[in-house]
Amino acid sequence: INNLQVRFSTEDGVVRAEVGLTGIDAPKALAGSLPGEHHNRTSAPIATQLVAPYHSHHFSFRLDVDVDGPLNSFMLGRLRPTAAPGPRRSVWTLDEDVLANEGQGALAHEHAVWRVVNPNRRNAFGQPTGYQVESHDYEEPLLAPADYRRAAFIAHPLWVTAHDPDERYAAGDTPNQNPGTPGLPSFQADRQSLVNRDLVLWVTMGHHHVTQAEDWPVMSMKKMRFELRPANFFDRNPALDLRRAPFEVVAPAR
Repeated sequence: INNLQVRFSTEDGVVRAEVGLTGIDAPKALAGSLPGEHHNRTSAPIATQLVAPYHSHHFSFRLDVDVDGPLNSFMLGRLRPTAAPGPRRSVWTLDEDVLANEGQGALAHEHAVWRVVNPNRRNAFGQPTGYQVESHDYEEPLLAPADYRRAAFIAHPLWVTAHDPDERYAAGDTPNQNPGTPGLPSFQADRQSLVNRDLVLWVTMGHHHVTQAEDWPVMSMKKMRFELRPANFFDRNPALDLRRAPFEVVAPAR
């Protein structure tokens, strides 16, 4: 059982989506099992003669983004160490490239900065207005690729495509028993341009659930989330002039 909570915006301009994992494990009976006798490497004992199999959860979010207008580009920034003169021998730099087409839009979880920018709009400092994708709740699939070819979206934490109203689901419209690889790999096959286009981001989150006794009879909530954070969208921190809460206001001395 999963609980989805989406906060559309916060006072500092952040858009946040949160998934809560809770509910009842899918147990299976283990006849004749006594405490200390369970040796199955794919499940854990949770009650008398009951085990809960290890399993994975994968989620995909389709984000039709329009940052300061419908025409956007995607910038992939890589953090790279480099030599530096003087007593300090190294620093790191940010090297950014604009993704040219959908063939480059299946991204890995590396030391990277993911930004959607509007190349036609600038902030007060001449930088393109943008929003940054931040997600740290991705787990690589623990399966052979042939076992998840109908859900190939789980192979990458982020996919970028050009907007198409018929491309609505990360695994395609009819993934069950599909003989091919539906969904995002087929969406990207035509390698449409991603420069100054209406873009769609597909954020993947995942969790490998190693079951344990505390999950029974009901698992406590585990939360995962990702955020869209303003990146040069504003000229300063938009939360600076928020009205203070009553408990923060100091009463004048009498």
